[in-house]
Amino acid sequence: MSAGEVMSVFNAEGVAVHVLAGLVNGVVDDRVRLVPEPAPTGRYRLVADVDPAACDAFGVRLLVEGAARWLQLGYHSWDTSQYLPIETGGTGYALTQLASGGGFLQLGFVRHDRLQHRFTLRESAGQRVLDVEALWDRRRPADGSSPPASEELRVQWGARADDLLRDWAQQVAVGGPRPRRGPPITGWSSWYNLYAAISADTLRAELADLRDTDRREGWGLSVVQIDDGFTPEMGDWLTTKPQFPDGMKPLLNEIRASGYVPGLWIAPFLIGNRSELYATHPDWAVGDRETGRPYVCMRFYGEFRWHKRSEEYYLLDTTHPEAMAYLRRVFRTWRHEWGCGYFKTDFLYHAVEAGPERMIRHRSNLSRAEIIVAACRAIRDEIGPEATWVACGAPFWMLVGLVDAVRIGRDAGVSWPDGMFAALSTRGFANGILWQADPDALLLRERFHALAPEEQQTIATAQAMVGGVTMTSDSVGELSQERRSLFAAALDLTPGTCRYPILGTGDPAFVQWRPDANLLHLVNPTADPLLTRIPLSSLGLSEPPTIRRASLTGADSPLPETVVQQDASIVAELAPRSGVLLRVLRGSGLAQ
Repeated sequence: MSAGEVMSVFNAEGVAVHVLAGLVNGVVDDRVRLVPEPAPTGRYRLVADVDPAACDAFGVRLLVEGAARWLQLGYHSWDTSQYLPIETGGTGYALTQLASGGGFLQLGFVRHDRLQHRFTLRESAGQRVLDVEALWDRRRPADGSSPPASEELRVQWGARADDLLRDWAQQVAVGGPRPRRGPPITGWSSWYNLYAAISADTLRAELADLRDTDRREGWGLSVVQIDDGFTPEMGDWLTTKPQFPDGMKPLLNEIRASGYVPGLWIAPFLIGNRSELYATHPDWAVGDRETGRPYVCMRFYGEFRWHKRSEEYYLLDTTHPEAMAYLRRVFRTWRHEWGCGYFKTDFLYHAVEAGPERMIRHRSNLSRAEIIVAACRAIRDEIGPEATWVACGAPFWMLVGLVDAVRIGRDAGVSWPDGMFAALSTRGFANGILWQADPDALLLRERFHALAPEEQQTIATAQAMVGGVTMTSDSVGELSQERRSLFAAALDLTPGTCRYPILGTGDPAFVQWRPDANLLHLVNPTADPLLTRIPLSSLGLSEPPTIRRASLTGADSPLPETVVQQDASIVAELAPRSGVLLRVLRGSGLAQ
């Protein structure tokens, strides 16, 4: 657009967004246009009349007026996702929302396998501005004739944040690669109990315990996954530690013979500096323009070294033909020689955390999105369509159509998870639309953690209500019958669709609504008492329902005095770090 020109993109319900300027490589530049797409309205594309080989990013700067909050949506499993006051700046990816008292303005790109897109809110000249950018990464398409252009940007207005997010997920599902559809992923993983202290004998004991308990309880679990700890260094994926003297194939065969799909953990793009892979092929590591050495994505210089010897972790350059051939050989071996049927890939996001302005790769004409997608397509080629693939530490939207599930939050811990609830509510909307949402393993054991029983129940209920992947790492034979019943109840809630009725309203409560089960979960994730109000209309109810206190493991009971119906709302007083599960029925029937 021309300098000084102001283009109105949206102006209604108290929120206005206007284009102030174009941007190229973060600098105001009038060679960028925001081009409306043909009908229906609300569809745009960024186009930059610049040299593709010199362009890292391009976009537009929007003036934001009338918004009270905005959605900062992180791009990978452990990134931050939250609604922030409009005065608080930050960077999000793929999509954002601008909230006012009247509703939500949503801006979201609908395809993510070719380019990454970024939203940065900041103050400029006393105004709140939103920079909307496509990360071009000096990409040079084969035809070379068309100017750099973003994917389609959808601009929508709606009354409820959750409805808009789900609608956007549906747009992504049809706007790019087709999402995979598979049975619910349930099972056991070694990490949150044994961590890296695993051996063939230890895992065999856990397998026997799991098999006997699973059959007795009737859980019907599908997967047994061995996590990190069986390889000597990251990158040396075809050798095993001495604790596995016969390799992994016999153990995976035993898992399969017990009735489970055998699974393994891998960080396919990481190379430890002490690994044989790096010693033999240092040219396979991505370079760093700033240091002239390999690009370091993780450092462990102190006592903790990730249970290995490496102090630094580099990135496998999958644009190097020989490095890509090695990646393919690893997954081909694991799948067809070792018999792995379930793959948990970790730390994938490091491959897209920078572009060519920082990273030096063998091939330099691809965007970061194209690089990771090409590598992941190679992985899917090698493991085949029947294998199950869960991506952890992964970019959410780039891998749609390749992976079966994505971790949507940080690792499950042994203390109160402050960021977990925001992650579940701002990412769980994609469950069953783009992939199965993985809220991480349920912590069921009664000991060896810092949680009160009520806190543990609240966390497990929140994870179960998501309706996605359901796993545990605990030694299930050591669990009480109450905790085994809790796991069974969690399994009964998957698959399912969870709604987040007050998302983005500024209420700090975390609220989940499962219409299929008539369950409403209210959580106070804060350290202070909280009064929350849930409008019945946000649950799709026009008449006062019948409400009782629910339990995943027992019978319903009368409402506590802290929960009442008032003025067409459910009002609850919640103690710090606590939750209450409610059964909400329409009159004497179901609330559907």
